[in-house]
Amino acid sequence: MTQNMHNIPRHLQEAMKRQTTASEPPVSDVEKKRRRMKHAKRWALFNRLIELDQRSLKDAEFRVLMTLFRHQREGIADLSQIEIARQTGKTRESVSRAVRSLIQKELVVVLQRSKRFGTDRTTNKYHVQ
Repeated sequence: MTQNMHNIPRHLQEAMKRQTTASEPPVSDVEKKRRRMKHAKRWALFNRLIELDQRSLKDAEFRVLMTLFRHQREGIADLSQIEIARQTGKTRESVSRAVRSLIQKELVVVLQRSKRFGTDRTTNKYHVQ
């Protein structure tokens, strides 16, 4: 790391030093294995979604599916349709149709409908399968 430090900008040099000197608690082998499995499952799902016959999904359906996949945490995506519309560049009505279609095609499951904290709006929690 020190042999070419003169070619690296100072702010990056300092960041690299902080990374190597930061004391992180050791991660157990069990935790490492759990993390690897989690990432492997996520990549397997991603590959399955990409390998779908693209012609069988409309543009809005594919964009909604990828947005939900991207926002999944622990298997759950908690986004309003308005937020999905904003991120995909589609209208809320188009997103709503796409979600219904993805549910019918058994690519997405609605887990729960809940009220957004501090608002009178409700949102669904989705799971991409």
